[in-house]
Amino acid sequence: MGHFLSVYFFSIMSSLRIRNVGATVKDTDMLGKPDPIAVFKVSGQTQATAEQKNTTNPRWAEEFVFSIANPSVERLEITVQDKDLFSKEVIGTGSIALRDLQFGESRKSIPLTSKKGPAGSIDMTLIAEGTGWGGAAGHASYGPPVARPAHAASSFSDRDALSHSFGTYRQSYEAIVAFFEREDRLLSEEKLQFEEWKLAEQQLINQQSAELMRKQQEVRQYEADLLQFQRAIEASEQEIQEHMQLFEQQKADFAAQRARDLQHAELQQRALEDQQRHIAEQAQALDERRAAQKEVMLRQQREQAEVQREAQQLAQQQLQQQQQQSMLQQQQQQMFAQNFGNR
Repeated sequence: MGHFLSVYFFSIMSSLRIRNVGATVKDTDMLGKPDPIAVFKVSGQTQATAEQKNTTNPRWAEEFVFSIANPSVERLEITVQDKDLFSKEVIGTGSIALRDLQFGESRKSIPLTSKKGPAGSIDMTLIAEGTGWGGAAGHASYGPPVARPAHAASSFSDRDALSHSFGTYRQSYEAIVAFFEREDRLLSEEKLQFEEWKLAEQQLINQQSAELMRKQQEVRQYEADLLQFQRAIEASEQEIQEHMQLFEQQKADFAAQRARDLQHAELQQRALEDQQRHIAEQAQALDERRAAQKEVMLRQQREQAEVQREAQQLAQQQLQQQQQQSMLQQQQQQMFAQNFGNR
């Protein structure tokens, strides 16, 4: 019975404290940096840190206490998650065997891995309390009592043996009472922390609910705006289609008008060419008439010059005839005078 109480006493007296937790994680959030939390699980107990906003190097000034049944077979499992509004995405996981811990305080850095490979690391201060841990202070005697030699057993009287057993059990009982008192204080502190965490979580839930309602209202407003925008787009598309039809009609009218204009311009060009050819013919005929008139004028001028020359010759001949007639008259007068004088 004493051996069973000793084993029970040593097994329930073990605990593990975690404090000064920090991590370096990879950025897996597509819309910014992650909002990491760390989840610790050991001996069927699970505790989580508060959320750190928008960081890849979170630090938690929190302390977590776990009761450990058997440190030699337990493992501390750690999961770092990215806490979103509606889900929690695992950034990385890691673990450490409690048998590797020494009694007392130690600083550990544990690598984190994910399906994609290394995901960073998490470091923390681990405080191993009670028995069952590695190190001098943590070793306990779990085996059966060592058999004493006969001469040693005979040196104790039954009263001394009973007094020794009673003292041992009394010390065990006092240690158990102290342990439970300490555990009760820790439980009260944990309960208070849980109530504070619960209140903070409720406030966070209320904030997230308000944020969710606001986002839902924004989504509804966005959907209404989107519907109105779609209707405006449909109206714009219909208007564009009408404008396109009008443009095609105007394009066809313009093409027909252009064809008519080209035909009219071609006709005008032909008429202009005919007119220019007619004008050229008229000009040529005019030039020919002018040349003919000039030739006629030159012939007339030559004829007039010939007539003038003939007139001059005729005038000279008339003058000569007049001179000859005057001389003839003088001669007749002289002859008449002579004849009259002779009579």
